[in-house]
Amino acid sequence: MICNSIIPGLQWSSQGHSFSVDAGVLPLKCYDMILGQDWLEECSPMWVHWKKKVMKFTYQKKRITLKGVIPIVTKCTAISAHKLKDLLRRKAASHCI
Repeated sequence: MICNSIIPGLQWSSQGHSFSVDAGVLPLKCYDMILGQDWLEECSPMWVHWKKKVMKFTYQKKRITLKGVIPIVTKCTAISAHKLKDLLRRKAASHCI
């Protein structure tokens, strides 16, 4: 993917914390924003617990903790091949595991 434009000094916020970054624009349809390696390096060192989806770092001399969304998946029941075929035909399923 090629970045053809940049938004200098983009102001954005997450979980009550405000940030400023020169943001590259990519033609993505399913994400609002992806933090790039340059931003992650700027906030290094970081502590990340991937399973709990927690990220801690210092930004402009302030200690920040960001928490990701933890999906609630309690049960996944099997469906028949016929039901799956019907879901796919109607474009009611986007992923199959």
